[in-house]
Amino acid sequence: MRFRKTAIAIIVNDNKILFIKRDNIPTIAEPDKWQLPGGHLEEGETPIKALKRELVEEVSYSPKKIHYIGSLKNKVREVSIFWSYVDKNEAEDALAQVKETAPMQTKDSQKNINEETNPLRQSSSEASKITIKMIIKTDTAGSLEALEKELMKLKDEEAAIELLKGGVGNINEDDARF
Repeated sequence: MRFRKTAIAIIVNDNKILFIKRDNIPTIAEPDKWQLPGGHLEEGETPIKALKRELVEEVSYSPKKIHYIGSLKNKVREVSIFWSYVDKNEAEDALAQVKETAPMQTKDSQKNINEETNPLRQSSSEASKITIKMIIKTDTAGSLEALEKELMKLKDEEAAIELLKGGVGNINEDDARF
C-alpha cells in the first residue's frame, strides 16, 4: 500500500461547517459518503496549494484566508488540516463568483453540444429528432461535469438532449426565469 498525502479544510460560515458528498461510484474510495472538502496532493505540490486546487475543483471556490491547524499521520496517510471562517460578505461574493463561472463552463459545453447537434451536420432523420431541453443543477462542479458527460452519451433515434444551462448549487429564481 502506498503512502498518501492529503489536505482537508474545515470551512465555517454562519455557525455551519461545509461538508461535501462523494460521488456514488463504486471504484472510488468511500463512495457516497459525506466528508470535509479536500483531496490528495499531486507530485511536488504543497498541502495549501493542493487544498486550494481541490476546493476550486469540488466547490468552485477557495476562501481568502485559510489557516493551518496541523497534521495527522499514520503508516499509510498524512492529512494536513486547515480551517477558514467565511463571513457573510465573502460567502455572498463566492456565490456570485460561482454563478458567473458555472454558466460559462456550461456555455463551453453547449458550444460542443451545438456543433454535434447542428442540423447541417446531421442526416435528415437526425434533424427530425425531438429535442429535450434541460437545465441541471448539482452539488459540486465535478458532479455537473459527470452528469453532462453521461447525458451526452444518451442517444435515441427519436430524441436528443440539449443542455440549456448548468450550475452548482440550489435551484433559484434565476434558473426558473431562464
